[in-house]
Amino acid sequence: MSYKNPAKAREYAKKWYFKNIEKIKIYRKKRIEKRREYDKIYAYKNKEHIAKKRKEYRRKNKARLSDLRYKYYKENRTVLLANMKIRGKKRHRELRNKILIHYGGNPPKCACCKENYIEFLGVDHINGDGAKERKEFKRRGVNFYRYLIKNNYPKGYRILCHNCNMSFGLYGYCPHQKR
Repeated sequence: MSYKNPAKAREYAKKWYFKNIEKIKIYRKKRIEKRREYDKIYAYKNKEHIAKKRKEYRRKNKARLSDLRYKYYKENRTVLLANMKIRGKKRHRELRNKILIHYGGNPPKCACCKENYIEFLGVDHINGDGAKERKEFKRRGVNFYRYLIKNNYPKGYRILCHNCNMSFGLYGYCPHQKR
């Protein structure tokens, strides 16, 4: 129905829209799903072409993209840093648990006194050369855990609770061994 009067045409279109709104929503949803499916197929078939185009775009717009990243960082700094801190702590905990389970069993426990609270456990250098290793290779925390995993859990380490570890470090023995 074509109306010569634009006001009547708008009124008709508005009525038709509200009458058919559910059909329109279903149609739009199907269209979006089809488009997503098509995009997935296209991306799979043209991986190399898309990667080449992206690389070319990044090369041509290096300064612009850098400015955008910097602007985004300035605007969202607190959120980004908070998320990084959360992810870092989670990753640290995961790596530490892997090390504790490998060297201390499942569940991990102290090799000397059998303490099993994860919060009290740490990695001990059996030969007592931990300070030397830290100075020479500068491996602490996550970097130390990554080193152990990357090198397929080398021998020379064990799990001790912090009390036993301090006792071995300061006195050369642990009071639990005297009993």
